[in-house]
Amino acid sequence: MKKFLPFIKSLAVMAMIILMPVSMTAQVTYASGTCGKDGSSNVKWKISGTGGTNLTLTIYGQGEMEDYNGYPSQPWQKAYTSDYTVRLMTRVTSVVVEEGITTIGSYSFAGQDYVTKITLGEDVREIHNNAMCSNDILETVYFPANNYVTEISDLGIFHNCHKLSQLYGKNIIDGGLYSADGKILYAFPPAYPGGVARIAESCEELCINSFNNSQLNTIYLPKFLWNMGYDAFSYYTGLTDIYADMEIMPTYQLRIFSPQDGWSKSQTTVHVHHSTYEAFLADPEWEGFKIVADLDPDFEGQCGDNINYSFEPSNGTLTLTGTGDMWTFTSSKPAPWTGWSKWADKYDVDIKELIIGEGITSVSNSAFLFNYHLSKVSFPSTLLSIGGGAFEWCDIQSVTLPASLQMIGASAFYRNENLYSVAFGESTDLLIYEDAFNMTSIHDIYAPWTDRGYIPAVAEATFGDIVANQTKLHIKSGTRDIYLSRNVWKDMIIVEDLDGTVIGEVRIDQKNATKIIRNGQVIIIRGEEEFNVIGKEIK
Repeated sequence: MKKFLPFIKSLAVMAMIILMPVSMTAQVTYASGTCGKDGSSNVKWKISGTGGTNLTLTIYGQGEMEDYNGYPSQPWQKAYTSDYTVRLMTRVTSVVVEEGITTIGSYSFAGQDYVTKITLGEDVREIHNNAMCSNDILETVYFPANNYVTEISDLGIFHNCHKLSQLYGKNIIDGGLYSADGKILYAFPPAYPGGVARIAESCEELCINSFNNSQLNTIYLPKFLWNMGYDAFSYYTGLTDIYADMEIMPTYQLRIFSPQDGWSKSQTTVHVHHSTYEAFLADPEWEGFKIVADLDPDFEGQCGDNINYSFEPSNGTLTLTGTGDMWTFTSSKPAPWTGWSKWADKYDVDIKELIIGEGITSVSNSAFLFNYHLSKVSFPSTLLSIGGGAFEWCDIQSVTLPASLQMIGASAFYRNENLYSVAFGESTDLLIYEDAFNMTSIHDIYAPWTDRGYIPAVAEATFGDIVANQTKLHIKSGTRDIYLSRNVWKDMIIVEDLDGTVIGEVRIDQKNATKIIRNGQVIIIRGEEEFNVIGKEIK
């Protein structure tokens, strides 16, 4: 039996060879040659593969590649099958540059009509003019992953590469090909997924043809962009918006835009700062675009048919002036100041104080929702209503409401966690809805009503989780009985101390103060200073 074992093993090996799939057959080199700088043989090329299709052009060896003067002049373009009937490059679908190659010569991989992927080795440090241009179906290029290419020609590395969509490697920032320091954008893939290019904040220069044949919809130009190369946006096909964050106008060579059939400047909106608006309008290169100055927060505008607003960033004060009602704001039509947060890194846009001028009759629903730093509000004597959620999640510390007020909407002051005091005006028909003052820290309520019928009916949820028996209800002398007959109000600590005292906004931090009554007047003491109830210092 043992003598048959070698024979059986031989049969098994033969069977494995017969059954091996075609993909495991050896690589075949169909053509080869040299392509080193100035005729050097240190750099070589070969076209290889299996089965005669989906071949690979490989560059290998040591040193620099030759510079060529156009895509018919590379030696591999002249390589044919053994019967001279088929040019081999029509079967090449990928290019690989191996480690050891330091320079990609001019036009080296230009005009490779069937190549979809190019991979550059880790040692590539220079790429010369038009090295990969005019590749109609090129989709992906891999640059060195661990090292920078330090010198890249600015003469259109991907000129006419219409289908190029992805770049990878250490030189790539947010999809674009940049210099090692991020200051120069050499090129951006014309077919980049999503259609939006956000040029790096570090970028100062766009190279020639950097957005050649692009199908991008939107481009964001960074603040310190100083120079834009000739035909940087040549033969564009679908640009709708340019966001030009530059605070001074960039220089450019001859022209920036060279429109393609099917696209014209009139189809594109250029968004600029107020400071550069006139300069863009006056520059012939930007003539024909729709220029809109909307890259700064608009600190002045309209928020009602007859109400204007203005904001002073230096002290955070928003002032409303005019007459009538504020507009009703919704998620699809938010208040103008709602969008200011997107400029938070550049401007101090926190609203800290709100002054609502005389003549204004309403604050609309959710008008100041989530203005976390809003701590002071001045209401006019003409105010009739405060909408639901109007001041929800603000930081208001005290509220003085006018006698004209007829309605406080649900959750109007909800989650103002530092709201310490509320002073009501002597309204005759005030409705207060559920949760209006819930999730606050109210410690003092000033209620001037002397007629039981005028005291607003409130549910327990109106003041929410405040502890009624720890909340002082300041009323006028002789009116205790009418408050004791009303739900919620009767559970508070009733103090008859409003006689002769002007109720107004308490503008000091009461949490760090002591309150006393002297000669029938409420006096607030903080340290060595004394204030009356409206926060005016007593000399």
